[in-house]
Amino acid sequence: MLRTLALRLALLSCLSLYAIHFIILQGYAVNIPYWDEWDALNPNQLPAGFSLRWLFSQHNEHRIVTTRLFTWVLYRLNGWNLVTHQTINFLLYGVLLVVVILFARKFVPQVKAWVVLSFTPFMLSPINWENHFWGFQMQFHFSLLFLIATIYFWYEEEQRWSGMFLGSAMAILSIYSMSSGLISSFVCLFIFGLFKLLRARSASPPQDRKRELQQLLVVVGLVGMAMALWFVDYRAVATHPSLALPYTPLFWSYFANIIGLGFGLDGLAFLPNLFCLAIVLAPIAWMVWQRKGRLPNSSWAVYAAVACIVAALSVITMGRANFGPEQAKASRYSEIGMMLIPLTVLAYSIALQNRDRLRALFLMAFWVFCFFTFENNWREFSQYEVAAKQRTRGILCIEKYYARKEDAVCPSLYPEPIGRKLDEAQKLNLSFYRNMQQYVVLSQEPATRSGVELKTLYYIDLLNGQLLSKGATVVINRQMTREISLTGWAVDANSESEAADVYIVVDGQTEIPATYGLARPDVAEVHKNPRYRFSGFSGSIPTASLVPGRHTLSLKIQKTFRNGYYEPEEKIEIDVR
Repeated sequence: MLRTLALRLALLSCLSLYAIHFIILQGYAVNIPYWDEWDALNPNQLPAGFSLRWLFSQHNEHRIVTTRLFTWVLYRLNGWNLVTHQTINFLLYGVLLVVVILFARKFVPQVKAWVVLSFTPFMLSPINWENHFWGFQMQFHFSLLFLIATIYFWYEEEQRWSGMFLGSAMAILSIYSMSSGLISSFVCLFIFGLFKLLRARSASPPQDRKRELQQLLVVVGLVGMAMALWFVDYRAVATHPSLALPYTPLFWSYFANIIGLGFGLDGLAFLPNLFCLAIVLAPIAWMVWQRKGRLPNSSWAVYAAVACIVAALSVITMGRANFGPEQAKASRYSEIGMMLIPLTVLAYSIALQNRDRLRALFLMAFWVFCFFTFENNWREFSQYEVAAKQRTRGILCIEKYYARKEDAVCPSLYPEPIGRKLDEAQKLNLSFYRNMQQYVVLSQEPATRSGVELKTLYYIDLLNGQLLSKGATVVINRQMTREISLTGWAVDANSESEAADVYIVVDGQTEIPATYGLARPDVAEVHKNPRYRFSGFSGSIPTASLVPGRHTLSLKIQKTFRNGYYEPEEKIEIDVR
C-alpha cells in the first residue's frame, strides 16, 4: 500500500514538474533562429536542397546528422517553425527520461520504480535551460538517447542477434548526433568487446563460444565502419584552442567542475565537484575488485553507461578547458552529467543489494545531497524570460533589415551580419519570415512618421506602488519618500511592435530613461499581439532632485525604429512637500 502510494506521488510529481516546465517553455518560445541555427541558411545547407553531403558535413567539431535531418523534415512540414522545434525538442527530452527509467527497471529491477522516479525531478531542473530553449541543442538529447538505447540492447540477458543489430544502429545514430557520441560509443564498444570476450572464454559448448565471437565481430564491423567514415574529410576547427590533456592541472580543474555541474553544483570549486566523481566511481571500483571482473550483464550495462558518460565529459574537457574554467558551468553540459544521478542510484543498489538498510540509508542521503545541490538552480527558470527577450529584440533588428532601413547586425541572435541568411530565409519562405511579413509592410511606409506624434498605446499602472486616480494630485513627502517610481507599459502602435525606449519627463524638460523591456504577457494577451510581450517599463526619480512644489510627470516613447517619438498629452500632477 505504501509503495503504491509512493509510486503515485513520485509519478505525479514528475509529470507535474514536466508539465510546468513545458508550459513555461511554450510561454516564452520565440519563432526565430538563434546562434548556430542560422548556419542552416548558409548557401550549402538548406538553400542548396537536401543532400547527403550537407547532411554529413562537419559543424564545428561535430557531425549533427540527426539534428539536420529533423530540421529538414520540419522545414518541409511547416517552413521550420522554431517554436515547433523547441516543443518537439523538449518532448524528446521527456522520451530520454523515460528510456533512462526503463533502463533502470530492466537492469536493476530490485530498485523500485518510485525510487528512480524520486530522483527524476532533479533532471527536470532548469539548470539545463539552454538545451531546452534552443532547438538546435536536440543533438544532446539524440546523442544520450541513442547511447542509452545502445547499452539497453547490447547487454540483454538473452544476447539475441536482433539486440546486436538494434544496439549497433543506436550506436551509429549516437555517433552522428554530436562528437561526444563518437567518444562515448567508442568506449561503449571497447567495454562491450571485453564483455563478449569474457563470455566467449567462459562459454562451455563450442557453438556458444563461436556465437559470442561472431556477434562481437559483426558489432565491431558495423560500428567501427561508422566511426571510420566519421573521420572522412574531418578538419580541426581553426578557431578552437589547443587540447587540454589529462596530465595538466587545467584538465582536472575543468573536469571536476563539469562533473559537479551535473549534480547541480554551479560554483567553481575543485574539491566539492571532485567529490561528486568519487561518489559515482566508488561502488563500481568496489564491485569490480570484489568480483574480480566476473560481473552479471546488469552490472556490465550500468558500469558501461557510467564509463560512457564520464568519457563524454572527458573529451568535452579536453576540447573546451582552454576556453576558460567558467565554461565548465555552461548550462548545456549539465544534461550529460545529470545522467550520472540515476546511474549512481543503480550502481549503489547493485553494490548494496544484500544490505537493504544500508542501501536505503544511502539513497536517502544521496537524495538529500541532490536536493541541496540543486536548491538554488530552480531560480534559473528566469533564464527563459531573459532569452525570450533577447530573441524578441532580434526580431526588431530583422524587421529593420527587411524594411531596408539598416544592416542586419543583430548580436542578440548571431555574432556576425546575417543579411545574406535573411535573404535565403525570404527565398525559402521560412516560417519566421512569413510571420513577420505583415509587420514588414507596416515598417516600409513613408518616413513621415518621424518627429513627434501623440497617439500610441501605453498605460501607467502604478506610482510608488499605488494605483493612480484620474485628475488627482499625488502628494509626495520628501522626508518619507526617497524616490518616485512609475511602472507601466508602452508600445509603438503604428508598427504594432514594442517601443525602442521610454523616458519619464519631469515638467516637460528633464528626461529620465526608464528600464524598458519588462515582461508583460497580459498586454500581449489583451491586444492579441505576441510582440507586446516585453513592453513593460519601470523608472524612478530621486525625490531630492525636485524642489518643493507642484510638478508634472509625463512619458516620452521612442518609436520601434528610433525614427521619432510619441509624447502623450497625459500628465501626472504631483505635489512635493
